Parts: sequence; structure tokens; C-alpha cells
Amino acid sequence: MLATAASLAQGVVNADNNGTGVPIFIEDASGVIDGGDLVKIGTPAQAAGFAGAGPGQVAINLYAAPDSVAHGSMATILSGGTLLFSGFNVPSTLATFQGHVAPGSDFVLPTSAGFDGAQPVDFLFTARATVNGSLAYGVSSVGVIQPLSPHQAATGSLPPYIWGTGSGSGITGLVLTSDSLVASVPEPSTIVLGGLGMAAGLAFRRRK
Repeated sequence: MLATAASLAQGVVNADNNGTGVPIFIEDASGVIDGGDLVKIGTPAQAAGFAGAGPGQVAINLYAAPDSVAHGSMATILSGGTLLFSGFNVPSTLATFQGHVAPGSDFVLPTSAGFDGAQPVDFLFTARATVNGSLAYGVSSVGVIQPLSPHQAATGSLPPYIWGTGSGSGITGLVLTSDSLVASVPEPSTIVLGGLGMAAGLAFRRRK
């Protein structure tokens, strides 16, 4: 009986990770890999040269805190929020699934105060991977949505989306990046490319 009462205090949200939302990207800020362009994690990242950011290789965390506590602050959500999900990107090699989070679809929020759907909840994703021997890390924007209340869930209403283009005020993107996405012992060709990049940078500064 007590367990039933506790479950009724939990709000419901949808991660929107079915491949139709906005994917997670990775970039090499130094410009060595793929010219520094954004590349979708998964097989596209492997093809571009991001070894370690393939299907199922990027660690994803989802944090949340009641809006009355977090007030849209990234630092507050990370330091005092609740870890809702810890896992990896979708392991599938299918193009429609690459680059997306994998915490399932609908899931029930904690029984803690502020998560029952009576007020907005602030969400954010973090992602990290060891790519070519270096750490790549990213934090999403803060999404603020009103979870479905237990009463609404009983009427068959659809939970709001945290992630993706249809999420309203939810999260619509995440980019992993690093200033040193090169191997600890790079190939000779990488060293040459790095040297050319430094030379070009010096020449640009001189022209200025």
C-alpha cells in the first residue's frame, strides 16, 4: 500500500531517443580530424577518424532537479540534482539510431519532492568518451519541462519530451569536444598535419 502511494507521487517524462530527435555530435576543436566539422557519434564518427566514439562507446548521464531548486543553473543541476540515467549512446549501427541517447522512452521520475509533475523540472545531459587517447566531453543546454502528473498519466496523456526537436523547451543538442583529440603517440601524418596547422596559424597572425 505504501509503495503504491509513493508511485503516485512520481511524474513521467519521455527521453525522445528513438532516432527522430537531434543527435549528439563530436568535434575536434583543433581541426585535425575532419577539418573540425561536427560529426554524429556512432559509425559516422568512426569513419571520420574518431576512434572511441562509435556505437555504444559514448557514456551518457542525465541529471534533473526541480526548477524551484535549480532555477535553470547548470552548476546547480550537476552539484545538487538527481542522476536519472547513466548509460551509453545507442549501440545500433543503423543510421536512424546513431548519435542518440539510450535511456529508453517513457520513464518515471524519483519520488523526491518536486518531481511529481506539480512544477517544472530542469534537465541536462552530459557525455564523455576517450577518443583517440584523449577525453572528449560535452554538456547539453538546460531543458525545463513540466512532467506529466500521475493524474494526467491516468488519462492517457503523452509525457513531454526531454530531448529532440519536438521537446518544446527541452534539450535540442549536445556536442562533445576536446582541444587535444589526437592520439598520445600520433602517426607521422598527424604530426605533419599539426605542423602545417601551426604554421598556417602563425602566418595568419603575422598578416593581421
